[in-house]
Amino acid sequence: MSEPPRTESGYRKFHLEVAEDIKFIKRTQDLGFTLEENKSLLATSNNYWNKGEINLSFVFFR
Repeated sequence: MSEPPRTESGYRKFHLEVAEDIKFIKRTQDLGFTLEENKSLLATSNNYWNKGEINLSFVFFR
């Protein structure tokens, strides 16, 4: 993830998709997933929305 631009007052301006990814990561961290596991979850989630398919079988073996 690249450094987002900032407003004049110093706030970061994220694109909507990036903001959604950040919320997703924070929710999964609250569930106990590591950042490394989040990479797989996020890739799978993005693949689902882009291609209409998902395989979360690895989640059940955690």
